[in-house]
Amino acid sequence: MTQVERTANGQSAQQKQQGPWHKGAARPLIVFVLALALWGILWQLVAATFFSPYLLPTPSSVAVSLWSTIESGELPAMIWMSFIRIMIGFFLGAMVGVLLGLAMGSSDTISGLFDPVIELLRPISTVAIIPIALVWFGIGESPKYFIVAYGVFFITVLNTVAGVRQTPLVRKRAAMCLGAKGWRLFFLIVLPSAVPYVMTGLRVALGSAFTSIIAAEMIAANEGIGYFIMQARLLVQTQRIFVGLAALGLMGFAADRLFRLLSHVLLGKYVRVAR
Repeated sequence: MTQVERTANGQSAQQKQQGPWHKGAARPLIVFVLALALWGILWQLVAATFFSPYLLPTPSSVAVSLWSTIESGELPAMIWMSFIRIMIGFFLGAMVGVLLGLAMGSSDTISGLFDPVIELLRPISTVAIIPIALVWFGIGESPKYFIVAYGVFFITVLNTVAGVRQTPLVRKRAAMCLGAKGWRLFFLIVLPSAVPYVMTGLRVALGSAFTSIIAAEMIAANEGIGYFIMQARLLVQTQRIFVGLAALGLMGFAADRLFRLLSHVLLGKYVRVAR
C-alpha cells in the first residue's frame, strides 16, 4: 500500500469516527445560530430603547404573540392554506415553464414564436396582474394559483432555455459520432446538461412563488399569511405583523432547504448544490 493510499484510508476512517456532526460540519450551524442570537439581542436593545412598540415591537413581545397564535391554531391554519396555494401554483408554473423552455431552447422556430410575447409580459409584475386575474377567474382559489404560476413561469422558462442552449458542443459532437441523434441526443446529452440550469431556475422561482401568493392574499383572500398580515395592519397590531413576517420567512427558508435536499438526493448526479 502506498503512502497516498494509507493517508486516504486514514482520513476516511477518521471521518467515519467523527460522524456527520464533526467540528467542520457543525461550524456553519453554530455560526448561523450565533448570528441569529446576535441580531435578536441587537433588535431587543434597539426596539426597547429607541422605538415605540407600535412601530417596532421587541422580539420578546413578538414571541408572546407568536405563541398565542400557534396555541389558538390560527397561525398554523393560515400557513397551511398559503402553503397549498404556493405548491399548486408553483407546480403549474414550473411544469409549463420547463416544457416550453426545453422546446424553445431546442427549436429556433418555437423560440422565435414565443420569445417576443415572453419578453413583453415578463416586466409586468405579479402585483400588476392581480386585477386581471380577478376579472378572469373571480374571487376564489383559481386566481391565486394563476398569480403564483405567473410569477414562477418566466424565471423557469428563461433558465431552462439557457440550460439547453449552453449544452457543450463537444458533448453533442461526441454523442453524434457514436450514433446518437434526434430524441436520443436530446434525452442523453441536452437534457442532463440543462438540469443544473433548470434546478437553479426552479429554486429562484420558488422564492418568487412566496412573494406572489402573499401579494395576492393581501388583496383578494380571507385566509392565508398575506391576509393575516393585512388584518394585523388594519388593527394596528404590529406584533402580529411581525409574527406573519416571521412565519413567511421560516416557510421560505424551510421550502428552500427541502428543495436543496431533494435536488441533492434525486439529481445529485447532475446538480452539485452549494452547502
